[in-house]
Amino acid sequence: MSQQMASLGLGLAKIVGFRSSLVLFHTAMVRFVFIDGPDCGSTCECHSLIRLSSSQAVGEDHFLVAYFGGTSEGAPDVKIWLQRYQDGKWDLPVVVDEQPDVPMWNPVLFKLPSNEIFLFYKIGQDFQRWSGCLKRSYDNGLTWGDREQLPPGILGPIKNKPILLRNGIMVCGTSIESWNSWGSWVEATADCGRTWKKYGPIYIENETLSVIQPVPYQTSTGTLRLLMRSFDGIGKVCISESLDDGVNWSYAKPTELPNPNSGIDGVKLKDGRVYCLPTTQTQGVSLRLPCLMMMAIRGMKS
Repeated sequence: MSQQMASLGLGLAKIVGFRSSLVLFHTAMVRFVFIDGPDCGSTCECHSLIRLSSSQAVGEDHFLVAYFGGTSEGAPDVKIWLQRYQDGKWDLPVVVDEQPDVPMWNPVLFKLPSNEIFLFYKIGQDFQRWSGCLKRSYDNGLTWGDREQLPPGILGPIKNKPILLRNGIMVCGTSIESWNSWGSWVEATADCGRTWKKYGPIYIENETLSVIQPVPYQTSTGTLRLLMRSFDGIGKVCISESLDDGVNWSYAKPTELPNPNSGIDGVKLKDGRVYCLPTTQTQGVSLRLPCLMMMAIRGMKS
């Protein structure tokens, strides 16, 4: 990863309800610069970023990035890497976990109000055989505890960040991809990942291959919603909602946001606006970079 520079065009779509009209298009650009350092492999996929807590030792604009890297996605040499941005420059990337001859996948960083940082990730030969794992840091990501394997059947946030409810429950969007079956679930923990409950499945009615990789968020009225990637032929970001803090979920329904069976992400801002990063498609090719900012202004507010 020597002197590589990647300019990433990020498309943001504001979600304000189930039904919406796309009225504004714009391109947003973000630049990441990787400096000389360890060889992370020919494939490095950035998955998660957090802003580190401010202190005398950590400035305002310090960030921590997690990604998996190796020969290729799914290769047995793929490891989980971390890289810090501080004092206007990137530190060298470091390996935070590896498993001999078994690939690692989809790291997700999440910081609690207490400043404890979670690093969720998966280990396994492929997405049908992986297991969920977790590491913790109590010093802004400088050091990490031992690997914790999550209980059987619990994978943690499958690709996108969890959210923390006012009652202290962490809500993680997860999903399963198995033979002729795609579906999402919600995993919840009230004690910082030591015990778990699982709710679902969440899917499109009468569709066995439907939705995965949820992006959770909560509306101003307390409703929980999931935005999800959809299978071939559906073509839209799908949405499901829960009125009881994530215990029961509606069938997933398509929105008007495009999705050619490719990953999405999203975030809710402090002012209540919710943005989704979809993927566009041109001439049969899925394009994450660049994509368009699509803002939807009609429907139920977040």
